Amino acid sequence: MAAENAHLPLAVNIKADGLQQLLSKAFADYGVDNYFLFDMSIPDAIQSIKAGLRVFTRHSDVEPAPVLYAESSGVWVDAFFDDSWITPLAIRAHLDAGKQVCLVSPELHRRPHLPLWTRLREAGVAAWDGLLLCSDVPEEAVAFFEL
Repeated sequence: MAAENAHLPLAVNIKADGLQQLLSKAFADYGVDNYFLFDMSIPDAIQSIKAGLRVFTRHSDVEPAPVLYAESSGVWVDAFFDDSWITPLAIRAHLDAGKQVCLVSPELHRRPHLPLWTRLREAGVAAWDGLLLCSDVPEEAVAFFEL
């Protein structure tokens, strides 16, 4: 990882159990401290939390009650079918609980992203500390939200 990118957040989508030692070593070797793990199995999330790794739990239209909420560093906010439930109030509740929030942009699920982005921009959400956006079109997001 280039030094100029070391400050950028690294979202690690976990698709296999038991990677805690490997990830801890890799993060230490490369000086990565702005990261989070997400999408792992619940037993693996427990092990990752025990290992001191930063884990985001998922809040979605399919999972309205995030598991391991108190133990998680943040919340991966995703919508598989409908994003109308993602409101400034829902986001603010997580931020007020001391969680970082990463919003999954709808284009990642092959849906139009502008309706959600517009609702968020109109509410001024982009300026809130602790909020991240996972998007396939980051340059467009920077311009749209005037970041």
